[in-house]
Amino acid sequence: MILLAFYGVQIALLAAQAPLVAIVLAAVCAGGAVTVSNTLRETALQRHVPPDMMSRISSYDWLAYAFAPLGYLLAGGAASLVGLAQVLWFGAAWILVASIVFATRGDIVNLVDDGGRAFDPSPVEGARKDTPRDRQR
Repeated sequence: MILLAFYGVQIALLAAQAPLVAIVLAAVCAGGAVTVSNTLRETALQRHVPPDMMSRISSYDWLAYAFAPLGYLLAGGAASLVGLAQVLWFGAAWILVASIVFATRGDIVNLVDDGGRAFDPSPVEGARKDTPRDRQR
């Protein structure tokens, strides 16, 4: 989660009206950080969430995306009321604080890789044991 703080840096540079080169470099760093963060997050999910619960967890993720348009609407309205720079500063602070809070949570920081043994990896009853490639032979 601390990697996502790079988005806060990018937004702060936008609020400060920093040079374009600095904003672009921050955007590149944020893009790389989110790639690494998503990889680590998805790996943790696959190793610690039982397969029969994975769709439920994923639906919560997508529910957050469903509310994004509402956030855009609220941000636009807030920018009209208090100004764009203030909304950008608030967004940067929100991201940085949230990243720090999640990075200091013990249950996240101390997540131990158990090699996928958090659930019984035995095959589901009636599942095929071969792959499509095996069936072509």
